[in-house]
Amino acid sequence: MNVIAAGKNYGWPEATFSFEYSGPKISDHTSLPGMVDPLVAWTPCPAPCGMAFYSGDKYPKWKGDVFSGGLAGQDVRRVDLDDQGRVLGSLS
Repeated sequence: MNVIAAGKNYGWPEATFSFEYSGPKISDHTSLPGMVDPLVAWTPCPAPCGMAFYSGDKYPKWKGDVFSGGLAGQDVRRVDLDDQGRVLGSLS
């Protein structure tokens, strides 16, 4: 999961946590100088299928957190964010 900003390099495919569908790694590097690392990386990839910020009042501790569906695991993952948008944890 990245926060996209103009002019930034997010590494693909030189730096990535991803694997080819057939199994081998795409790159030996998960981070390189001059590239922006992801805020959250799931390995193996859950095949994300949507993302939403929670803004409701029923679960106040979740307010501002991100939810992402995963096709591969048929799950929903919550990314716990603080008030400044920093990742505190990732739960599935």
